[in-house]
Amino acid sequence: MTVTGTSGSLSHTATIALSVSPSGGSGPVTATPAVSSSSPWFNEEDLKLSNTVSLTALSITIVVQRTTGISFNGQFNTVGSQITQSNSSTSSAITYQFSLAAGQTLGVGSGWTFAAQTSGSGTVHSTAGDTFTVTFTTSTGVTQTVTGHF
Repeated sequence: MTVTGTSGSLSHTATIALSVSPSGGSGPVTATPAVSSSSPWFNEEDLKLSNTVSLTALSITIVVQRTTGISFNGQFNTVGSQITQSNSSTSSAITYQFSLAAGQTLGVGSGWTFAAQTSGSGTVHSTAGDTFTVTFTTSTGVTQTVTGHF
């Protein structure tokens, strides 16, 4: 944006840059998707999380599209017992759920890994349709959602 100030025969112009961030700032949580293993027989999609403030609520959903031969193989996280895990399958997708247990707080950290594993039957799985959603609440009460794909 350009602003011009004028007084009589004098004038001055200045350029101003404007950045718009989501509510609560530029984001206290960074979610980075990675495909750590992609073969015709085994796949692992990891979501790496870093947080610069403590979290009082955290919910992560990873959805892997069901392609030929893909089935649930396992899931894990590197946070530990503070996180509850579950999964469900339909004919079109496998859904992996990770949640911060009630009454728990996730302290500041980086490199938290949330992994979704699948078995294959000889065909490499395309991750193009696989997605993630992260919803969190900070210790200051700000709630945000981050979404993306692998």
